[in-house]
Amino acid sequence: MVFEIYLDSDDRFRWHLRNQSGQIIALAAEAHVDLNEAVRSLAAVRDSSRAEIRHPQD
Repeated sequence: MVFEIYLDSDDRFRWHLRNQSGQIIALAAEAHVDLNEAVRSLAAVRDSSRAEIRHPQD
């Protein structure tokens, strides 16, 4: 899997996560004016891989 940071149509930074097949399986909820903000957002998601999973029955 790979995270990619890109500029959207409003020239703001966003990120998405692609699986081994190249499909986008996750994406940023918000756009960032600053590249470093986008990197921090991406890193927060990447580093939360052991976060609890909640579902409607919880």
